[in-house]
Amino acid sequence: MDGLKRARIKRGAQRAQATKIWNEAELLINGETNEVNIEKLRVILATYDAKIELLRKLDETVSDLIEDEKGLETEIVEADDYLTELTKKRYTIEFFINQSTIHSNSLASPMATTTPQNGHGFPTQNEITTHEDKFVKEYQDSLIRLVNGRYCAKLPWKPNHDPLPTNEAVARGRTRSSVRRLAKDPKTVQTYSELINEQLKRDEGDRDATRFFWLSDPTNPESSFDVYRFKSILFGASCSPFILNATIKKHLDSYNDPIAQRMKADIYVDNLASGTDNEDEAAIYFKHTRSVMSSANFNLREWNSNSSKICALANEENAQDDNTEAKLLGLRWNSKVDTLKLQEKRPVTDPNENVVSITKRDVLRASSKIYDPLGLITPITIRAKIFLQKLWELKYAWDEPLPKPLIEKWVKLSRDLEAATQTEVQRTVA
Repeated sequence: MDGLKRARIKRGAQRAQATKIWNEAELLINGETNEVNIEKLRVILATYDAKIELLRKLDETVSDLIEDEKGLETEIVEADDYLTELTKKRYTIEFFINQSTIHSNSLASPMATTTPQNGHGFPTQNEITTHEDKFVKEYQDSLIRLVNGRYCAKLPWKPNHDPLPTNEAVARGRTRSSVRRLAKDPKTVQTYSELINEQLKRDEGDRDATRFFWLSDPTNPESSFDVYRFKSILFGASCSPFILNATIKKHLDSYNDPIAQRMKADIYVDNLASGTDNEDEAAIYFKHTRSVMSSANFNLREWNSNSSKICALANEENAQDDNTEAKLLGLRWNSKVDTLKLQEKRPVTDPNENVVSITKRDVLRASSKIYDPLGLITPITIRAKIFLQKLWELKYAWDEPLPKPLIEKWVKLSRDLEAATQTEVQRTVA
């Protein structure tokens, strides 16, 4: 038996064990009784984590043994998809443990506490965020600095962390796969090859932690790889949104004027959403915010407005968004007609198809895909929640097919949900 076949057999056995562990956790989570052994779930979670880590190593072993490039590409995609599913299930277990722990603690002594309360027996928001605020302040003061007009930030490393495992083989395979897809569009390859000098720098000492491969000859997709180091913050890292927000907040805190302070409330991740009472105020806001951010070499661009005057200003400074429809905090905003619409997502249950089988899992998946932060279609979505609640009362299992009368009722409700998600509402009304 060759090494590749042996490695795949070992991995298959470990995957089977991971499935068995998840099934055990799912039985506890979806049990008929309300009493859940949280300690047992914690043990399962620890075992599941160890199994995921072992499977990562086995994936790397398998990748190292594959010589055929096409086979390697297929292997990487399949292994990555499998680990993604495992990770989702892992978070499900962790979420259930955390929620159950919070619920248990709040029931243990709902009012018997010496902690200052907000009238409900729970710590106030200020108390909850005290630790986080302290950490942010320490990070801003010690790990973010302004160098030659641009901010330089360190990665927030965990103290005494274990050495990071190598993923060189996986990175090589993924890069080669990406290059082959990009090769169909030479212009895109050229764009990727022009490494842009981003405005937010990363500290020199952290650069070895985020190395990557790229072509030694961008004009030849089959050329060998060179190793590069990211000079800027890697916006795919889990800590990147925190670093970006901490840096922007530090920058805005250096200004005492009202508009800069207002920007702190208007910024969400890397977008700014705001409004004024008239076009003159909007023009002042546009110019001042651009000036504040450009002082640290940030380019506040892709402006969109329902005002032709502001659009003209943005166009003059090459900062206008060419699209009239923009994503705004989970909604789609059409600036030309000034309307709001929900994000377009195809429902799991297509109301136009002949539905033969529906389960409680299908109902939950379909109804949870609708994101309506303003409650624009609450009269419709509440019906979906009531329907799901009814399925719980009738004690249907997650994957048990529903009877025809319930399927017909859900299909009709799906049609209403589909129509509601396509409804446009005037922003001034919303």
